[in-house]
Amino acid sequence: MAVAKYQQRCAQCKKNMVQMFSRKQYPICLQCQMKRLDQEIENPEYKKMFDIPKEFYAQSYFLRNIKEACIRFGSLSEKQVEAFKRTVEEMKNPKPKVEESVPLEPTVVSEKEAESVNKPVKRKKGPIRTKRAEV
Repeated sequence: MAVAKYQQRCAQCKKNMVQMFSRKQYPICLQCQMKRLDQEIENPEYKKMFDIPKEFYAQSYFLRNIKEACIRFGSLSEKQVEAFKRTVEEMKNPKPKVEESVPLEPTVVSEKEAESVNKPVKRKKGPIRTKRAEV
């Protein structure tokens, strides 16, 4: 997820602060945007597609943006429809998080090995030379 760069007041209600991700983004708070999304969609295909729980719209700016584009322009591109459906499926069936590997148990190290690890490495005096790749 993108990191918010700054906050700005909502352009409609002028009360709530909106996290802005881009300077091209229109500053609108969740409450004002949800009011816009309550409008009816005439196309039965899109009406069925956008019939998802309101929590999904509250969680995802992307889903709100796609529905608002459909209300505004009346249709969506194939890629927008595919991305919307894929995102809804991911939200309905979230992938289980991969558990991090179990830390290894501490191993017993002999005193000589412990001393050799803690000693600084002695370097030869003079310029540091690296091997050059032969052309």
